[in-house]
Amino acid sequence: MNNYNVYKNNINKASHLREINICKHKNFNTDRIRLVICYKDKFPVKNINRKPYNILWLNGKKAENYILNSDSVIFLGILDNYFYFSISMEKHKQSEDKYFDLRTLNPLINYDDLAFLTTSRGLSYWHKKNTFCGICGNKTKND
Repeated sequence: MNNYNVYKNNINKASHLREINICKHKNFNTDRIRLVICYKDKFPVKNINRKPYNILWLNGKKAENYILNSDSVIFLGILDNYFYFSISMEKHKQSEDKYFDLRTLNPLINYDDLAFLTTSRGLSYWHKKNTFCGICGNKTKND
């Protein structure tokens, strides 16, 4: 086992917040947002020449604007009073060479980031494959 996957924190999946508007939570504000953009099932890295790799988490107004204007927002959980989200995009203006799949990133990023990205990838896949509720037949949504 390498030193990059050492578990240090407890990620709160905050299931109870999935039934309400998370933006109305008492601790939620723009400065507490962390957002990762998943592009073609890959995730962005800030500095690819240093290990451990650092995932490019957007924050502040930029992250909030993506969240408010996207129909693919996935709430990932809370860590250290930060609210983590992901958005899947098929078209993105960033350089593709800064995006890596989970198999590549697994041994190169810290445990918390890996947990968030794995959750993002799994939920994104589920939403792509389950566009309608198996019980009532209504279109599903992922907010």
